[in-house]
Amino acid sequence: MNWRKWTYLASLLFILFACQPKTATTNTSVAAATTPPEKSKRTLTKLWETDTLLKTVESLLYDPKTDAIYTANINGHFMAKDGNGSIGKVGLDGQIIDANWVTGMDAPTGLCLRNGLLYTTDIDKVLVIDLSSRKIIKTYNLEGAKALNDITIDDAGTLYVSDTGGDQIFMVKNDKVDILQSNIKTPNGLLVDDNRLLIAQWTPQTLNSFDLVTQRTDSIADKIPQTDGIDLIPQKGYLVATWGGQVHFVSLSGEKTKLLDTRSEGINAADVIFQSSTNRVFVANFDEHRITAYQLSTK
Repeated sequence: MNWRKWTYLASLLFILFACQPKTATTNTSVAAATTPPEKSKRTLTKLWETDTLLKTVESLLYDPKTDAIYTANINGHFMAKDGNGSIGKVGLDGQIIDANWVTGMDAPTGLCLRNGLLYTTDIDKVLVIDLSSRKIIKTYNLEGAKALNDITIDDAGTLYVSDTGGDQIFMVKNDKVDILQSNIKTPNGLLVDDNRLLIAQWTPQTLNSFDLVTQRTDSIADKIPQTDGIDLIPQKGYLVATWGGQVHFVSLSGEKTKLLDTRSEGINAADVIFQSSTNRVFVANFDEHRITAYQLSTK
């Protein structure tokens, strides 16, 4: 791994413990899935990768209404208030529509969307972007935040925000900011699934479920190193990205299948999203400044 990747990782651990497309020619980075005989075998086949214009792309979001992928581009250090961050827009063919589709932020990380509004975390605040005007229309300052990371939203419009550096999860409901969970070790990726909040925890290396009604926490899977982004495969399970370069499928019962491993190539997997209409998987490659698309097949 090059010095920049080690610099990012070292900086993150310090905070946590103190936070034109190319055609694929080979599939050497795709690891064979290991599943029990009675389970279907899922595999990933590389389709394309974007050009390297998405500077330090940390997370992804697919919007079916615009049929595009939005990217959170840190473009620098993830804690630097330097004004370099942006939101990019990419077509499903891998063509970058605009690498800096929305500007005026520092280090955007997580993304979520509801009713034409795009939400992104930006170090210690949440920005609200109107998709039609491409403008930041509101800012939520999360007092006490150390290093915000991911964000997700439920059907009622309540936001859930992980503070990996502060070991806490914020909740923004009706414009009011509260702490949903405190003293939770390094929460990273978040995903609302019905009345549950899925939480990927970096240092415990776990995927957990927090019931938003009963506030009970249950373990789904463990021993997933550097757990990062999460996405849902409806009625099947979850895709979990690990920053170092892996993607796992985790079934609803908690069984893990490794679908991708690019660690030996030094390629990150900072986030993963699933497009159900095409069975395609998109991975944010962070320091490679691009995203990669794969076809998910089941045998």
